[in-house]
Amino acid sequence: IEKIPSSVQIIETNNGTKYIIDFRRIQNANKLNWILVITTPYSDVWGEIQRTQNNTIVIIAVVTALSIALSVAFSYTLTNPVKVLGKVMGEVSNFNFETLAKGYLDRRSSLAEIAKMQQAFHTMVVKFAAAIESNKKLTGGSIAPVSQNDSTKAPKSQV
Repeated sequence: IEKIPSSVQIIETNNGTKYIIDFRRIQNANKLNWILVITTPYSDVWGEIQRTQNNTIVIIAVVTALSIALSVAFSYTLTNPVKVLGKVMGEVSNFNFETLAKGYLDRRSSLAEIAKMQQAFHTMVVKFAAAIESNKKLTGGSIAPVSQNDSTKAPKSQV
């Protein structure tokens, strides 16, 4: 008995089941030497830890998936109105005012800054279209197209 260490812990498998076996040597003042053997199924000790770890992994996966979904939704909410507005601006710059009839500019973003920009552009395009229509009436229905090269040239001075 004196040769047994004061504490030993062994993990042993019996019939496919793991056990933690703990040996402790106990001595008292009356020189009584005992060996205490405690056998505990491995799953009793580590089972709850394993379940908690698995639950944590599932929770992290769900939170990550939700975060990605929210990020995609937010980025779409932010970029789609700007994308549509850019498309409409390209059409209007080519004097194609069909976008007004299709109502692209009637829909507003839920973000205040983008909605304000959409409203300002809509107002500008409506006034611009009205001015072109008024100009057509004044000129008898014909408008001479202005190319980009013509609009960037400085007028020639008459001396």
